[in-house]
Amino acid sequence: DDSGGIHHLKDENPSEWKNISLSWMMNEAIMAGLILKIPGGDWLVEDLCKKLPVNSLMSKWWPLEWLPLIRATRRDSKDITRRPNRGRGRMMYPGQKIHASVAYGPAGYTPRAVFIPDQQWPEKWEQLVGQGKSGALGSVASWRGCLDMDVFDINAAPTLVELIRIEGTSRGVAHHILKKLDFIASLQGGKNAIAEVPKVLDTLTKFLPHGEPTAELLLPSKKPTLETPELFMAVLKLLADLAISATPNSTLKEEVERALLGPFVCPTLVYIINNERAGERRPSSLISQYAKIFTALAPFSDVISAILNIQPSPICALVTLLGTSESAPAMNALAALKVSRNDLKELYQKADQLTLAVKGLVKLLRGAGTSDEVLAAAALMLSSIAAIGREFRAVVRVEITLSDGGLSAIKSNVELRMGPILDYPTIAG
Repeated sequence: DDSGGIHHLKDENPSEWKNISLSWMMNEAIMAGLILKIPGGDWLVEDLCKKLPVNSLMSKWWPLEWLPLIRATRRDSKDITRRPNRGRGRMMYPGQKIHASVAYGPAGYTPRAVFIPDQQWPEKWEQLVGQGKSGALGSVASWRGCLDMDVFDINAAPTLVELIRIEGTSRGVAHHILKKLDFIASLQGGKNAIAEVPKVLDTLTKFLPHGEPTAELLLPSKKPTLETPELFMAVLKLLADLAISATPNSTLKEEVERALLGPFVCPTLVYIINNERAGERRPSSLISQYAKIFTALAPFSDVISAILNIQPSPICALVTLLGTSESAPAMNALAALKVSRNDLKELYQKADQLTLAVKGLVKLLRGAGTSDEVLAAAALMLSSIAAIGREFRAVVRVEITLSDGGLSAIKSNVELRMGPILDYPTIAG
């Protein structure tokens, strides 16, 4: 599909992969120097593995499929014909390539594209589709010259790191490159590919703050600067991911931890978050990254302790996210921080302060799409809130009663998958 597409600003789905063709075009344009607003959505391999492509040939396009319009023939791109296409899949001519995202598609998916006859093309889509996540991407020789690797190319790591070393790289391009590196780190072998780039740690740590956080950090600069909140947050997550993947005899984790414990890193992180406000329907792009960064930083106990000792507590920002579309990553972060009833009791004096959070937890407990990990953490968090005191239990009971199916629906979903992990006596009071 070369028709492009659109990312709707109010779309509840944060995935950038819901429109592969548009994401590919934006990547090409940004790397060529075009200044675009960097999308705040996620690049997640899981989105490609779970969802079948949507059929874009809807009813309004069918008349064009039957009109005798001039087009290339299905045998030779240099010859033309007026025969109607009749909704058939596109032809793949010599020189054209297949986007590597096809290799991460769900098992059983068969693309509609057809290879031109009488040419040396791969014969079986099964050799490509679904092979990416297993690490077998490109292992079949007949496919190697047919793929446009785009952001899936882990061999591009040295080139990308070199690009952000260049002085004068624009803020937007640097942020986009860091996003590409973060995605490469999520692929099999990606973290090692980045970690093996010479002086990669020096390159990344130059984005960390070297002075006290000030209000100017949150203001758009009139001239290109690399010290922006978006870049800072992206670097934190990438550094943490690389350090966790380090081999046992590597000093990378210790070096990263020393960098993260620099005098201005943790205060800057907390400063940024406490100056952001989550929207009612969807949080800002910065606060959406917050939960994911905490989960990535969880293995660094000294860093987590340093962050949690800064006031106001960042736990409050995570709890606020439980009432938004970012409730699942926020729950993962709170679980990673091992937030207890005592922590919540110390931070919240009034039960109504947690009403939106309780709504979010109840929604997670009822959701069929909630992962087992998040489901267990949400059950523990809801029980902890109810255990704070009578008023808090009342809020929990009210929100459960108001939810579709009430307590029985929650018990059915939770116990069927996880067993009796919800503290019903505490909630019932």
